[in-house]
Amino acid sequence: MLLGILGIVATIIIGLLPLFISLKDRTIRYWQVETESVFSRKIKEIDELKVLYQEKEIDDDMVILKTVVENNGRKDIDKQIVYEPMTIEFKDPIELLEVEVLQAPNGVLATKNNNSVICNWDLLKRKEFIVLKLLLKNKKMRFN
Repeated sequence: MLLGILGIVATIIIGLLPLFISLKDRTIRYWQVETESVFSRKIKEIDELKVLYQEKEIDDDMVILKTVVENNGRKDIDKQIVYEPMTIEFKDPIELLEVEVLQAPNGVLATKNNNSVICNWDLLKRKEFIVLKLLLKNKKMRFN
C-alpha cells in the first residue's frame, strides 16, 4: 500500500516537474521605474496659470508613470507561444490617457485600448525589456 502511494506521488512529481521548469523558462517581470506629477509646486502657486490637455484644463490628478516589462526567464518569448498579447489593465479610478514606448527591441508595439496597454512582439529575447511612459489620471470624486 505504502509503495503504491509512493509510486503515485513520484509519478505526479515527475510528471509535473517539466511543467514547472518550462513555466520558469519564460517569465515576464514588470516594475515601476518612476512616477511624477504633471504639476510641480511652483505651477500650483501661480493662480492665473492653466495647463491644458486636449484643450481641457487639468488639475494635479495626472501622473506620468515610467515602467519596465522584461523577459527575465531563461528562454526567448516568440509570438507563436503567446496566446494573447500581454495586457496591463488599469481599474477605476485610474484612467489611461496615453502610451509611449521609450525603449524597446525592434518589432515591439504598445498601444492603448480603452483603459489597457496592449504589448505585441514577434520576439522578446531573454533579458530584453520594454520601457513604457504612461500618462494616467486619477478620476477620484471631487467635493466642492
